[in-house]
Amino acid sequence: MKNSIIINHLSASIITTILCLLMYASVQQGYRTTANDPQIALATEIKNHLEQSRSIENIFPGDSIDLVKSLGVFAVLFDHDARVVRSSGSLNNKNPVLPRGVFDVVKINGEDRVTWQPQKDVRMAMVVMKVNASPVSYVAVGRSLREIEVRQSALLFMVFIGWIICMTVISIHATVYSFYTRKIGHG
Repeated sequence: MKNSIIINHLSASIITTILCLLMYASVQQGYRTTANDPQIALATEIKNHLEQSRSIENIFPGDSIDLVKSLGVFAVLFDHDARVVRSSGSLNNKNPVLPRGVFDVVKINGEDRVTWQPQKDVRMAMVVMKVNASPVSYVAVGRSLREIEVRQSALLFMVFIGWIICMTVISIHATVYSFYTRKIGHG
């Protein structure tokens, strides 16, 4: 009887843990996947404009965005050698340069969606698309993940508190049940 009580409470603890982890992972993935939505829209728009032979000046944002400080969406156009043609964002007063492997994937798949961390305090959700509009071969659009990561931290904290409360309830139940069954057994 005592072993079945332990197994029941242990099972409840494991199930609660799995449900909390599943809840966190589901919401976190929702946060992260929607972080790409503005970039997908802008990259597609720029790609379509370029492939319709429209001027870069007419479709490209004029202001430069500081990738360390800004939460804004930025775009970078690259040539066939992955050299920057034009950029609306800068990183430490230089054009942002993506890892070569991103372009290798885009050559094969036509598109890639990556998390890019060029330095410790900068993480970007990036969408990179192949473009057929010489001299531009690739359009990359990104934005900071800072606010998404703040939401993820808050979510993790809430799920952790919920898990602690559930584990406390299970522990209290196990203690009370054990005390009650001992008292009845000896009474």
